[in-house]
Amino acid sequence: MFAPLESLNLYHNCIKVVPEAIINLQMLTYLNISRNQLSVLPKFLFNLPLKVLVVSNNKLLSIPEEIGKAKDLMELDISCNEIQVLPVQMGKLLALRELNIRRNCLQVLPDELSDLPLIRLDFSCNKITEIPISYRKLKQLQHIVLDNNPMQSPPAQICLKGKIHIFKYLNLQACRLDKKPDTLDLPSLGKRCLPQQLTDSMEDFYPSKNHGPDSGIGSDNGDKRLSTTEPSDDDTMSLHSQVSETARADAHILLTKLDSNKDQDPYDFIDPNPDEEATLSEGDLQHNAPYVSCIKELERVLKTHQSKDKENWKEESG
Repeated sequence: MFAPLESLNLYHNCIKVVPEAIINLQMLTYLNISRNQLSVLPKFLFNLPLKVLVVSNNKLLSIPEEIGKAKDLMELDISCNEIQVLPVQMGKLLALRELNIRRNCLQVLPDELSDLPLIRLDFSCNKITEIPISYRKLKQLQHIVLDNNPMQSPPAQICLKGKIHIFKYLNLQACRLDKKPDTLDLPSLGKRCLPQQLTDSMEDFYPSKNHGPDSGIGSDNGDKRLSTTEPSDDDTMSLHSQVSETARADAHILLTKLDSNKDQDPYDFIDPNPDEEATLSEGDLQHNAPYVSCIKELERVLKTHQSKDKENWKEESG
């Protein structure tokens, strides 16, 4: 009969049943029925425009799924009951700021609670062993109470340090789960540039230095100076490291001749026994004679062309 009623406090009575006629109080925003003897929370309660609902210290075994209809609910206290599972529909309470589920028989926290704009969460004195990694999304959470739980993830020593360390742990676990070998940010092969080919100039070895006449590169301690008639050490090294094209052609001919004289039998690369080596016959030496003479001929040709290149270089430098 009290239709304009906005607040109703029935704390500490012997109420066992809430009458259905309460749905006539369509302006009721605060309801406290804690410390009574309720074993079931009626479904029609959530058709009321409640903002605060306190049903602690009763004998509730569960929460009806219809709780998801309480779109205006900002504070829910269902502590000190015998609730074993929270319905996933609680994730629809998009106005909920405070949730107290202390001293129940809960073993798991639903992931759906991570979508709520919670400021305070109390799930102490339960049987919860793990905080879901998704709870790292509770950005507005200021107070979290989780004592008297057999916590394993995060470990107890981290839980004792407070909210900041708990959220750091959850973020770290999320990063470990998200990191996969095939999602690593590797540079594209197409963007890689081949190293620039080195030349004989010193600029390739010291690109950041000034190589002017006073740079010091190409000079020594002052005892000797580069001469136009004598080859420098660098020129000598480059002379011996290069072979003329004619020398390469002659060497190729000799190696071809050597390959044509090879025996078709496969080579034996096993080291010979000293006893067997002493008993080599003259026929074996004669059989290997073409190889020895060909190698000597190759050596003579290379030396001849090397001396010719050296004489030509001296004439040009003169």
